[in-house]
Amino acid sequence: METLAKASHLASLRNAPAAATAFAELLQYMDRHPGIVLPEAYLVGHVGRFVTFLMTSQLPEALAELRAAVLRELPVERIEMLSSMLVDVVAARRLEREVLAALRDAPAARQLEPLVVALKMIVGEEYQAPLEVAEVAKDVVKRIEQLRARPSPGPAPSTESTPIPDQPAGTDSGTIPHS
Repeated sequence: METLAKASHLASLRNAPAAATAFAELLQYMDRHPGIVLPEAYLVGHVGRFVTFLMTSQLPEALAELRAAVLRELPVERIEMLSSMLVDVVAARRLEREVLAALRDAPAARQLEPLVVALKMIVGEEYQAPLEVAEVAKDVVKRIEQLRARPSPGPAPSTESTPIPDQPAGTDSGTIPHS
């Protein structure tokens, strides 16, 4: 399914505007072909809606889509994609409690156990996990902290040309007068 591959690729590149468009195309395809809903298409469709709602600051709708995405077991090849994306979302938007609530008791939560445990660590909840899972969870917490410590990118540079101020008499445009 070409649309699914395109949407997944754009999501892996973290190109949110293009990915949102591709996810919308995927959802339109799924609407036109209701009998062809692969588990991967189902996941990517809901993740696409999740991203789109986050981009438009519609948090309740975004969390509902995340909850729908994890109501089924995840395709193995998409676990890392979803986990990585959720780490980015938690780091950027400080939504650890909300994401944890959406994942809590979901069928896919055991597949995302290191992330679930990491979120519990961040919010101060008790957790029970095998040592290996707890160690991976600690790495996830460190990754979230590293992402939060990065300076946020400034506004995009303007594409409009800036007018050059009038030049003092006797100077050409390539020199700057000194006093």
